[in-house]
Amino acid sequence: MQDSFTRAKKWVQELQMQGNPNMVMALAGNKEDLEDKRKVTTEDLDGTRTQIV
Repeated sequence: MQDSFTRAKKWVQELQMQGNPNMVMALAGNKEDLEDKRKVTTEDLDGTRTQIV
């Protein structure tokens, strides 16, 4: 899951650099049922979300 998180961050950064400045982005994750396997903390997600916004 850490790899997915890292790829998502890179994808967002690439869109911000090359995308339309008026573009609206939405990023959703859905692995709620795999909480015991989670390698990214809720705090990490919150921190990244505030960096993106």
